[in-house]
Amino acid sequence: KTGMGGDVFKDGVAVSDAFISAVGLKKNVTTNLLGRYDLERIEPGLYQFTCVHPVHGTLSKVVRVKLGKMVEVDWEY
Repeated sequence: KTGMGGDVFKDGVAVSDAFISAVGLKKNVTTNLLGRYDLERIEPGLYQFTCVHPVHGTLSKVVRVKLGKMVEVDWEY
């Protein structure tokens, strides 16, 4: 698998329904009840990702996706 996955937290508590997307790609996912997400099948490269939640706001990170690896990226509000 090639892509990115991780968890979203606010003060150590899982955040569900956060929307994770890769800027410029039609790839996105929403966190589950445990705050977990997996965004698979992304071509290797450097991408800007956003994490958007209707209550907690928007976060942004630049992440390098590597061939054959699921990069672990957690978000903290």
